[in-house]
Amino acid sequence: MRNHTPLVLNSDCSLMQELFRSGSSSPGVIVMCTGEAGKCLSRALRCHFFPEATFALLRSSSVQLHPSEGSVSVLLQKEIVHPNPDRMADKDTVEKFLDNNPQFAKEYYEKKVRAEVITAAFNNQVRIKDPASYKDVSAILEAEFILELIKEMHSNSPMEKALHKVLQRIALLVQADRCSFFGYRSRNGTPELSTILFDVTHSSPFDSNFVNPNVEIVFPTDMGIVGWTAHSKKPQNVADVKKDSHFSDFVDKQTKYTTKCMITAPVMNGKEPLGVIMALNKQGAADFSKNDQELFNKYMNFATVVILQAHTAYMWDVESRRSQVLLWSASKVFEELTDIERQFHKALYTVRTYIKCERYSVALLDMTKEKEFFDEWSIKLGEQEPYKGPKTPDGREINFYKIIDYLLEDKEEIKVIPGPPADHWALVSTLPAYVAENGFICNMMNAPADEYFAFQKGPVDESGWMIKNVLSLPIVNKKEEIVGVATFFNRNDGKPFDENDEQITEALTQFLGWSTLNSDTYDKLNRTEWRKEIAQEMLMYQGKATVNDVRTILNTEEKLGSAPEDCDQKEMYKLLRANIPEAKTVELCEFRFSDFPLSEVELIKCGIRCFFELGVVEKFKVPAQILTRWMYTVRRGYRDITYHNWRHGFNVGQTMFSLLLTGKLKKYYSDLEAFAMVAAGFCHDIDHRGTNNLFQTKSLSPLAKLHSSSVMERHHLEYSKTLMEDENLNIFGNLQKRQFETVQHLFEVCIIATDLALYFKKRTMFQKIVEAMEGIPDEKEKIGYVSNNATRKEIIMAMMMTACDLSAITKPWEVQSKVALMVAAEFWEQGDLERTVLDQQPIPMMDRNHAAELPKMQCGFIDFVCSFVYKRFARMETARRRSSSPRLGVSLAVVVVAAAAASVLLAVDGKKAKQPRCPSSCTCTKDNALCESAGLIPRSFPPDVISLSFVKSEFTEIPKESFIHTPALHLLLFTANNLESINEDAFLGLPHLEYLFIENNQIKSISPHAFRGLKTLVHLSLAYNNLETLPKDLFKGLEALTKVDLRGNQFTCGCKLKWLVEWIYSTNATVDQIYCKGPASQLDKRINDLVPQSFDCITTEFASYQSLKFESISVEAFSFGNDQYVVFAQPFIGKCSFLEWDHVEMVFRNYDDIDSTSTVICKPLVIDNQLFIIVAQLFGGSHIYKRDTSANKFIKLQGIDILRIRKPNDVETFRIDGETFFVIADSSKAGSTTIYKWNGNGFYSHQSLHPWYRDTDVEFMEISSKPHLILSSSSQRPVIYQWNKSTKLFDRRTDIPEMEDVYAVKHFAVKSDLFICLTRFIGDSKVMRWDGALFRELQTLPSRGSMVFQPFAVANWQYAILGSDYSFTQVYRWDAKKSVFVRFQELNIQAPRAFSPVAIDNRQFLLASSFKGKTQIYEHLVIDLSN
Repeated sequence: MRNHTPLVLNSDCSLMQELFRSGSSSPGVIVMCTGEAGKCLSRALRCHFFPEATFALLRSSSVQLHPSEGSVSVLLQKEIVHPNPDRMADKDTVEKFLDNNPQFAKEYYEKKVRAEVITAAFNNQVRIKDPASYKDVSAILEAEFILELIKEMHSNSPMEKALHKVLQRIALLVQADRCSFFGYRSRNGTPELSTILFDVTHSSPFDSNFVNPNVEIVFPTDMGIVGWTAHSKKPQNVADVKKDSHFSDFVDKQTKYTTKCMITAPVMNGKEPLGVIMALNKQGAADFSKNDQELFNKYMNFATVVILQAHTAYMWDVESRRSQVLLWSASKVFEELTDIERQFHKALYTVRTYIKCERYSVALLDMTKEKEFFDEWSIKLGEQEPYKGPKTPDGREINFYKIIDYLLEDKEEIKVIPGPPADHWALVSTLPAYVAENGFICNMMNAPADEYFAFQKGPVDESGWMIKNVLSLPIVNKKEEIVGVATFFNRNDGKPFDENDEQITEALTQFLGWSTLNSDTYDKLNRTEWRKEIAQEMLMYQGKATVNDVRTILNTEEKLGSAPEDCDQKEMYKLLRANIPEAKTVELCEFRFSDFPLSEVELIKCGIRCFFELGVVEKFKVPAQILTRWMYTVRRGYRDITYHNWRHGFNVGQTMFSLLLTGKLKKYYSDLEAFAMVAAGFCHDIDHRGTNNLFQTKSLSPLAKLHSSSVMERHHLEYSKTLMEDENLNIFGNLQKRQFETVQHLFEVCIIATDLALYFKKRTMFQKIVEAMEGIPDEKEKIGYVSNNATRKEIIMAMMMTACDLSAITKPWEVQSKVALMVAAEFWEQGDLERTVLDQQPIPMMDRNHAAELPKMQCGFIDFVCSFVYKRFARMETARRRSSSPRLGVSLAVVVVAAAAASVLLAVDGKKAKQPRCPSSCTCTKDNALCESAGLIPRSFPPDVISLSFVKSEFTEIPKESFIHTPALHLLLFTANNLESINEDAFLGLPHLEYLFIENNQIKSISPHAFRGLKTLVHLSLAYNNLETLPKDLFKGLEALTKVDLRGNQFTCGCKLKWLVEWIYSTNATVDQIYCKGPASQLDKRINDLVPQSFDCITTEFASYQSLKFESISVEAFSFGNDQYVVFAQPFIGKCSFLEWDHVEMVFRNYDDIDSTSTVICKPLVIDNQLFIIVAQLFGGSHIYKRDTSANKFIKLQGIDILRIRKPNDVETFRIDGETFFVIADSSKAGSTTIYKWNGNGFYSHQSLHPWYRDTDVEFMEISSKPHLILSSSSQRPVIYQWNKSTKLFDRRTDIPEMEDVYAVKHFAVKSDLFICLTRFIGDSKVMRWDGALFRELQTLPSRGSMVFQPFAVANWQYAILGSDYSFTQVYRWDAKKSVFVRFQELNIQAPRAFSPVAIDNRQFLLASSFKGKTQIYEHLVIDLSN
């Protein structure tokens, strides 16, 4: 440095002022600033003699800063220029100085810069007085920028305007040539990017940068650096784009621009990208610096806030519209059930405001699958070409029979086009036909420019409206049939439809498709109702009495000279009375009445007489011709069967008539009630088929399907009501509405009461009523007790119907014996049907082979059922007469005597009674013994004892053969004892036992064979014993059972009780309603209503079966030559080991080997009965071997191109259109996954896929009936390829989003649903489901160190097995109810690599390869938990 005189610069700049004023031009001046070093330049610059800026006074790069002790020297090498405008430095000089002195420029700007400069730089009106530093100014400017940004966000301005300001700011600060924003969206399941703001500079106007949707640039996310940014979700700073493998010049070619360097960053919403911001080409430098990157990232935060706010508002709108669409469509489709068109129209019109498009149309498909035969004649004759067009997936010709067109812009308009022509603008593009054929969702932008679909390029109609963007979706019903195609045109905002639009419209179309079930059901109901009306009309025509039938009784033409409708009713009543027999003549009022002497027509006349005797015909104005026609029609309604025919129906009605009049029970009922009761008696078995309810249920008859209980009785009731619906048959037609409703209810009470299964429910209530009446001495009070209480009247009425239904046993012996034979004959006929049709063994009562036992069974029925009814009615009559007459209910007592007589006559003669030997703890009569508080069961009783009861006894068990010495027992009862267990063969030796009651005890266990030997047992009660379960097949061998009572127990309805449900379903016995007390899922359910299928008692297990002493990396099972084989790849010894099943030793044994090097896969492939083995090796190349059956060995057929396949990792075989292929996934950097095709002589390369991506797995599957491949690789998401029929190649379709680091993909199907299992070594493995457009995540399963996630099916079970190198292998089983996999079993396999199921000799095995241990074989066992 030269010597210069230092000048001291005072704080007030006085020296500097002198220097300038003197005009000094000294070539070198040292300005010495005393004081703090950092303030020297600051004071110098504060002097007002520097009017513009420091750099404006310096002519050359001659400023040097010299640190010294406590000061800074500024050496001006050349002259200091006087602040004369003529001598100001030019711009180039200043720029050159600043470029050559960057450190000075930096320190200067950071220390002090004038506000006017900032104002000029940012074109903003900043007013800052006396600023302290550049940082302060920058902070103020940035604060003002943020404030403006917030104002912009809160205004109604579009998001793009606020974002435009941010991009301008970024372009200015990082000195980028231009910036752009690309929006992220998905269409057709494929993610893509589109230009929204393009080529933004720091000064470009918004309008020139905002991209109209009609001219936007669109490209997929696997294209270019911007696409890679969205795909990887990571920012990029690329110094030279030409050196980056992801760079694509696609946009450059479109815009005639050259990209050199760029910064990109994704805008994220959680894990989902919203877009990418890009800055291009650093001005004044070759690339963007680290500081530029930091500044770019800083302003990315502002951009993210702006975009995220707009996205949140957009998604709120989307979800709001989606919910509104579903809500309103749901509301409207249920308003209109008549047909699909009305449903669709109401729903679509209502949701039009939420779709946000200019127009949409619905094309409805003809659902006809087969043509009428006459439509095919012209085709078969060659006069018409057969249909060659597209068809729906279910094989229907695509014929749109109607289009509903909704025009929403300007003036709303709806057009309905029936039978639209093929050239209609909505169909001419063939897009609807394509969607109907394939079932795909098609989302197209700039549709008129599409080369495949011929959209109309100009206006489609007189409105001038034009097609731009199109979204078309199939409408699919619950049967997975395509019923129509919905097509939406032109989003209101001009943008293409995106993934959210697809989801909203898909939800709408799915709901519309499902709603067709409503109209289908409505149509089916209508058709069913129409068929019912037709059938009823046919039935009435065939079953209704004819005019001639009525004339045989009511001959008005002959007697009165006119047709019945022209005659006076009183005259017809008189005529009718004259033509029917008197009641006394035929003993119509007697219980001993017999129908045998009378013809069926005479019985009809007797039935009419009953109504006249009741006095209801004239009282209720029953027309004579209708009464006659009704009686005749009822007779016609009975079938000509052995017992339950018209004669039985009439006998029940006659007995009801006798009970009311002769039995004096009429006093409890009104005339209307008596009228209904007798009429119901005549109708009670109308249209009986000669088989009981249980047979109907077992045979799955339509009646059993229609009626869940009292099957035949409900049918009789419905038939009776049908007669009431015909005004020409309704004998109650002149009743008031309330009276008619009463009659219908009484019909229900009377007819349903004839179901003997209900007998035990009403008998206790009936007995209590009788006992209560016996305690009422006053006759009027007694009558009021019944007649004033509707429930008591109905209970007595029901028991009267039972008494009438069983009244044949009360007849004289010559009558009832004939009836008994008819009953037995009908029972045997049903038994024959059960044996031949149902293939079941009938119970003894229904089995003609047990005819000899019938009298005994009849006696038991009479004693236990019939006698009770008649005795109770006799007691009612006896109580009434007790105070007024010594006779004891003569009329009803006769019935009881008759029933008892029947029992005696049917019984087998017994031996003479011996002297009783009654135990001390018991009380005995001739045939009955009652033991109370007994400590043990006595071993001896009088031999004539046929009824034995134990009450409040202290014994806790019933030992084996406890009653071996009392073989005559017919009835055995245990009640309120301390009984805890019943041992095996406890009742052995009781050949005549018919009734066994074990009630109100505390039984904890019952032996499975406790009731063995009780072949004659008819009634068994285990009620109220707190039983939780019953041993399986407890009732086995009890063939005569007709009644089982299990009420009042605490049954746990688990698998141990499944047998009981099966038994209840199959038995002929009646079982009272019982309820589940556990588990929670079954609580309070009726066991009688359960079905065996509701119990999930079958489970499975994989049990270790065989261990093979070698490691393996792959396993494949295959069939060849009618035998089953297994092949393992052993990498360490280089061998393919083949095993076969030894059918004698029941193990897998060695069959053959193929020696190789570093074998990783041995894949079998059978073509035309030839076996090939694809041997994939890591070293030495891969080869294909063929099985020489004559030499019984494998021979090498050919090698596989080592340049393509360098590191094979998986092999998959498949067939397409009759041709055989296999594909090898290559995991090397230089190889490529390759497909090979069989040409008849060998395998040749057909197509290369995915080069350079290091594929680890390949899976072949069919998606929507189209062949697909899924490739997994370590470098990107799994990629889906679809087979192109025209090119016979696989085309890339899409990838599986958000699924990085997937090692392998395997597929499986459950019913019609397609799923994939994705294996991940690090992270969670996934299960995904195909929803028709893309795979969506269904389930996440934790995995660590997993290289195999293999789904497979064994019989009806679907499994997935997830291997692990670091823990136990997990077996999952598919839960059909939850539609997910649930953890099922753990297996201990070291480093599993592959699994394969194989079925041999009706046994199922699972083969498991182990990379570090012994290869394992497991057997799949099926376990029945109900055993």
